[in-house]
Amino acid sequence: RMALPLALLGIGGSLIGAHIGSRLRPVFGAALIKTALLPLLGFGFGWLLGLAPEQLRSALILLSTPTASASYVLARQLGGDEALASGSIVLSTLLSAPVLALVLALV
Repeated sequence: RMALPLALLGIGGSLIGAHIGSRLRPVFGAALIKTALLPLLGFGFGWLLGLAPEQLRSALILLSTPTASASYVLARQLGGDEALASGSIVLSTLLSAPVLALVLALV
């Protein structure tokens, strides 16, 4: 089941490898914000708001998902940073698997 998604990630990673060399810090920063900081902030706000466990779990699952692939399309069409968008998509997709597993185990 995971062969095709992993193959696509490998292909995407190889395609963007040459383009993100100088953009490595922003790519890592964007991916870490998306996969680590947003779930932590979501947990804090959910706890402060007194969300029910089911609501908190649902919110954290959504916050732990990778960067949307539409961000690359938007960056390309609107003249944004395509390398940053594609790099953060690939890296956040790789990082989201362990983060989602952790969220599901803890909440």
